[in-house]
Amino acid sequence: MICDDEEAWFNKGATLTELDRHDEALECYHRAVSINEKLKEGWHGMGLAIAELGNFEEALEYYDKALVMDDRYQDAWYNKGVALDILGRYKEAQSCYNKGVAIKKTI
Repeated sequence: MICDDEEAWFNKGATLTELDRHDEALECYHRAVSINEKLKEGWHGMGLAIAELGNFEEALEYYDKALVMDDRYQDAWYNKGVALDILGRYKEAQSCYNKGVAIKKTI
């Protein structure tokens, strides 16, 4: 039997992320978003896992997908900023951090 519950796959991915098993987490997040492509947390989780594997440029693509789902997703703005910072794209990183702070102020 194949599990088609995106929340279960997302939660498994989050647990594997905490265990530093990022390849496996990435697979789970992928399963979650294949079930529900609007699952912003799944796209964000994929970005986190890919960033932990050292591919910050690719991680940006997944943070952007999460932000398409919700442009007020503060965690995605923050982690996009971190990835940009690591890539030496400081002005872009600062812009992301500023957007995250602005969101926090309105919550």
